[in-house]
Amino acid sequence: MAGITAAQAETKLAEYLALETKIMSGQEARQGDRVLKYSDLSEVREGIQYWNSKCKELGSGDGSGNIQPKSMVPIDL
Repeated sequence: MAGITAAQAETKLAEYLALETKIMSGQEARQGDRVLKYSDLSEVREGIQYWNSKCKELGSGDGSGNIQPKSMVPIDL
């Protein structure tokens, strides 16, 4: 099974941010069959933190999936 792509993580982050905005403005917010209330705000914010970290994790590098070195140390051979 392939992992989560950066685009998928960004989509989920946007969904959670929209939920937070709706809850904070007093509008009805739905996630699937659930109707979320102000008491669910901490759960929504945990989702935001999770997907934000995934976006940062997947957004690093050159997009090819290769690890990019931050520093290099020369050695004598």
